[in-house]
Amino acid sequence: ANAQYDTIIRTTDTAQATAIMTSSANVATLTAALAEVVPDAPAPTIDAAPTVEVTVTTALVSETGIAVEAPAASTLNVELSSALNQTVEAEVEETAPTSD
Repeated sequence: ANAQYDTIIRTTDTAQATAIMTSSANVATLTAALAEVVPDAPAPTIDAAPTVEVTVTTALVSETGIAVEAPAASTLNVELSSALNQTVEAEVEETAPTSD
């Protein structure tokens, strides 16, 4: 019987995330690992390449007491995508200014 699984693996370790992304795209390695636990299982296939999602929280701080305007998400998407040579999808959440 065929089965399809969507898998999400979470880690906060960059080196581990890189290793997982590389190994999860290697059908030969996955086939060998599966054969160890289910020898008669058919070889797995990969329908979509592994992807990485990173969450970064940033705060804009002003030492002048004047609130700093948050950048537009579209501007961040373009500039970060260009700088990182990766597709970036930024979300900007504006909160009320606070004083410390």
